[in-house]
Amino acid sequence: GAIAAGVPVLFRRQAPPDEPVTIPPLSPYDPVAVRRARRAMRRGEVGPRPGPHAALGLKAYAQATSPLRRYQDFVTHRQLRAVVGGQPPPYDLESLQRIAATYEEQERGSRQAERGSRDYWMLRWLEQEKRRAAPEPLRVQGAITGIEARGRTDIELCETLFVSSVPRRPGHAPGQVLELLVEQVNPRAGTLLLREE
Repeated sequence: GAIAAGVPVLFRRQAPPDEPVTIPPLSPYDPVAVRRARRAMRRGEVGPRPGPHAALGLKAYAQATSPLRRYQDFVTHRQLRAVVGGQPPPYDLESLQRIAATYEEQERGSRQAERGSRDYWMLRWLEQEKRRAAPEPLRVQGAITGIEARGRTDIELCETLFVSSVPRRPGHAPGQVLELLVEQVNPRAGTLLLREE
């Protein structure tokens, strides 16, 4: 491919985790195992130097799936198309390094925007459900995914997989399912206040 032909492209690399990761089974869903696996994986990086991608198990990986979605893919398409057509690649190594630096910053912003949008709409839905349940409180279940040192218990709502936290109590343990009351929901502020029953 691109490496053998000496064509510079943007590669995605991901260092292996510090310890082996156990992939949780799809069924039954285990939020504790999913959180453990996610936290063990390292964040990927983009650059013109090829390297292994641990999650995919590849020695080198250049993403070129959707030039309409990601500029990085468009750059890879242009590089490969030029070489296949007998032309010199439009981007040299220095250009690719500049693109990679800009791309990582934009990708981080895109991830934050996507997460913010997803959280907003999930909170809007919970807000509507809270109104429908009134005057009764809205009850939800949440599985404990972790106990934090800062006095909080991390939970994942069973029905929606929305991640939140509640004040830590003695006896909380990962995997335990809590019965929770939705006290307050503010989609614009991105906040959800839960109380354990």
